[in-house]
Amino acid sequence: MLKPIPPITQEDDRPAICDLIEKHSHDIDAVRKLIANDPNYNSSLYDELWILRFILSHKSRVKAAKAAKKAMRIREEYKLNEVGDIRSTFWPRLEDDLLPECMCEFHRRCEIGSVFHDFPHPDRGLVTYMRLAGMNFTSLAHDLTEETNILTHIYFTEWCFQVVDKITRRTGRLTKVLKLVDLKGMSFNHLDRVYLKRDSEVSKISNDCYPQLLGAVILCNLPWWIAFLSKIIRPLFQRRMVEKVVFISAPKQMSDPQNVLRYISLSDIPERVGGNHTDWPPRYVSKKGDIS
Repeated sequence: MLKPIPPITQEDDRPAICDLIEKHSHDIDAVRKLIANDPNYNSSLYDELWILRFILSHKSRVKAAKAAKKAMRIREEYKLNEVGDIRSTFWPRLEDDLLPECMCEFHRRCEIGSVFHDFPHPDRGLVTYMRLAGMNFTSLAHDLTEETNILTHIYFTEWCFQVVDKITRRTGRLTKVLKLVDLKGMSFNHLDRVYLKRDSEVSKISNDCYPQLLGAVILCNLPWWIAFLSKIIRPLFQRRMVEKVVFISAPKQMSDPQNVLRYISLSDIPERVGGNHTDWPPRYVSKKGDIS
């Protein structure tokens, strides 16, 4: 692994990959031995950094190996090792005819600008923005098949992984995705139970397949009823997931360096979700050019 670059800002606390690999070298070797005989194992694809992600996300070597085997099985099932490098040519270039039909079907049921991505600094992580009020959850649940929803989610997550994995390897620092979810204008009737159930199930698949991908989820502009429910249901979720979710009722609360500024500077966050950037929507990755 390359020598890590200096931190971008004082809040940039991403650990150095070389230090992590040295610290967990014995665990990496042990997990590699546990998965080496798996029919889906390929040493050129599943290297020490890939194995490290599972070790960091699981408490034991056995659990890490079990999760890694499941991830390899999922990658084989959906032929993810065959899609090649999709960082610049696959997503989210909606102006091209490169998206799979499942993803086109998904975006036809969302208002323009409801789901998009920004790459504000070449040496930091990817930022995904979601405006839930612009997504037709009822149509997504009842007009699209369950398989279409799964494929859309998996392809999108694979693209995110390829982007931040490349940054991780180039910068020598473990880089993750930040999700900024704008809840302004959301009503209780806007939700759909079928979609929420599907989304929960497919999110588990991607979490199993892509450990150490998501840095944090920032929920902004919370309606009162979501703020109220969050206090009730928060204790029901796993601790490691709860630690990644930050609830912000008003934009002025977007100032916690531990949960926000470690991933992105305030100057790059739009004003509507608590930052100082006046443009909306932010720059699309596809219009930023090279993301290598």
